[in-house]
Amino acid sequence: MRTFALAVALLVIAGGAAWSADSTDPEPTSGDATKMLGDWELAGIQARGKGIDLPLPVDQLKMVLTFQKGGKLSGSTMGQQQKGTWKIDPKKSPRHLDMNMGGGGGAGVGIYKIEKGQLIIGANQAQNNRPKDFDSADMTMTFTRKKK
Repeated sequence: MRTFALAVALLVIAGGAAWSADSTDPEPTSGDATKMLGDWELAGIQARGKGIDLPLPVDQLKMVLTFQKGGKLSGSTMGQQQKGTWKIDPKKSPRHLDMNMGGGGGAGVGIYKIEKGQLIIGANQAQNNRPKDFDSADMTMTFTRKKK
């Protein structure tokens, strides 16, 4: 679990731990897609509802996800850049988020919610096993809008 948590938290450093999804329809078309566009900075990580120890404080990781139109995604951690794709299904409950940051990360899926100016993403250790809800997710990452 600890290895997975670290891999997800640093997903763009090595490009090896990432979510991926079928990108046949990468263009999100919902109101949520519009809300997600832009830069999101990592504010916190929890594993099964508890904070986890990372090699650096979250603010020093400088992890940013940038959601762009056309299903394009970029991510950076400590200046290391990765490009990928994203796709959501806001009609599902909980809402589905699929991301592919490249680097051979294998198949994987997650859930998301946007509330109070935060983007919250949940994932399980088995990357192809979407969590049923946030309480059962192995990992929860909270992002806030990056200040310009």
